Amino acid sequence: AGRAAAARLSGVHALQIARRIIEANIDKPGLGTDFICRQLGVSRAKLYRLFEPIGGVSQFIQQRRLRRAYQDIADPRCAQERISAIAARYGFSSVSVFSRAFRQAYGVSPSELRADSRQVGQTDVPDSGESPFELMKRWLLGMEANCCSALRNPDQLTPPAPFHALHARPGVQG
Repeated sequence: AGRAAAARLSGVHALQIARRIIEANIDKPGLGTDFICRQLGVSRAKLYRLFEPIGGVSQFIQQRRLRRAYQDIADPRCAQERISAIAARYGFSSVSVFSRAFRQAYGVSPSELRADSRQVGQTDVPDSGESPFELMKRWLLGMEANCCSALRNPDQLTPPAPFHALHARPGVQG
């Protein structure tokens, strides 16, 4: 039992380090499993096992890239930047692929978010519509730290706000 607990602990530590590697390199086109394996010094199989409980390494990278893109699109300081440039910065080679993934994750297109953000002035990233169990699991594993606080303190956890609370449209009920 002691070895199993030690292995789990080392797995949690490796996952935290892998998450930090991903966050630090999220805007690099070469970010992928090979890069992370080299940085972490683990095999591809070990990396896949680490991320398996949270949906896989590729899904995690895409979620983090979408989250950063969401923050940039909603940020008034980036209002003049083209959405296609934001998508490219976070590794999306096609605006249509980015827009589909963004809409699937957040329920609005990037253009709709930008328009709503100008009216609301809100930059917090909402949840992606997943089940409460999945949301809690990700929160407990530290997957919901927002970008700015994650850079200052990667272990700080911040639960996301619901999308409907952030972007309620006048006269429209969620």
